[in-house]
Amino acid sequence: MRIYRGKVSLKDDYIYGSLLQSRNSDYIAQEESGEVFASYKVLPETVGLCSGVLDLSMKYIYEGDDIKSGHGYVYRVKFVNGKMMAFSSLNFPYYLENIFRPLIVL
Repeated sequence: MRIYRGKVSLKDDYIYGSLLQSRNSDYIAQEESGEVFASYKVLPETVGLCSGVLDLSMKYIYEGDDIKSGHGYVYRVKFVNGKMMAFSSLNFPYYLENIFRPLIVL
């Protein structure tokens, strides 16, 4: 199961769960034992997919995060054609798994 996050408003904390999409809205559904117990309408610009990669502080890196590599370069994480990519400030893409460690979410 893929894990997503999103915010109800820009000042709220992230909500984590499954992504549900309708024509006009995105929702994050939280589940327990396979049953949805809550769903929240979230801002589409805050929705991001979990990469499955942990940063230095053991936090998961999500699509939309800005990360800093072990060399000090900053990248924006995006999901493109089924792969998590890290884009440099010049918009040059790198595979997230190839970025020099340790990684830090900014």
